[in-house]
Amino acid sequence: MLTAAHTLAPGPDLAARLRGVVTGLGVSFGAERSVKLEAGEARGGRALFSVALGADPRADLLAAAHAMGAPETAVAPLLPYAGAAAHLHFGAEPPATAKLYLEFAVPPPRRADLVFLAAKWRLDGAAPPALATYCRRDEGLEDLLDRLAPAPLHAPLRALAARAARGPRALEVAEPPSPRLSLDLNLYDAGLTLADAAAELLALHRALDAPGGQALLDAHGAEPLGHVAAGRSRAGAPFATIYFGGGPG
Repeated sequence: MLTAAHTLAPGPDLAARLRGVVTGLGVSFGAERSVKLEAGEARGGRALFSVALGADPRADLLAAAHAMGAPETAVAPLLPYAGAAAHLHFGAEPPATAKLYLEFAVPPPRRADLVFLAAKWRLDGAAPPALATYCRRDEGLEDLLDRLAPAPLHAPLRALAARAARGPRALEVAEPPSPRLSLDLNLYDAGLTLADAAAELLALHRALDAPGGQALLDAHGAEPLGHVAAGRSRAGAPFATIYFGGGPG
């Protein structure tokens, strides 16, 4: 069973604090970083840490939730699905948002399209917990773009998808009752670094008038490009998120 002490608190170092919690679990883990682009801003310092679940996934989920100080109301919707999960992901979005994701190698009963189920909550209690679904979609790319992504982001997303020989794996992300709705493209199989996709990533920055595109490439250009997500946020605003640097923690 996973165990660790609760050490999370709001602040710009939330990802480092969460890494400490995950390290305290005493199991090997993976790590991935991301930057979220919205109108006129780029928010970094985000991280995702991943562990394989053991023989009792429900107990592991509860122990992880305790380690993070997750409210019961955030974790409760995950519990009926825990037995079908293969991996658990811990997310940090500074300054105060924490996340727990279940990942399913085989879809849970009655949810054949479900790949991830995520609980998200504010450490400062500024908003109620949210539940997000990440569902596999096999529609054509143009249909997905039209339905899920703001039009100014279509061209760079289309260009990124074209870099994957067999096409990227696509997920639809929803977080009812909020207007959050987005498209997630998994580009790991394309084998790209951020530098390889520089033109497309800079185009995403320009489309949202977000700063820091070249700085991101200068600092992390050699690291693998993972997922790119784009859609509308909980506030209904266009956004794009670039996930990168996936590997051992």
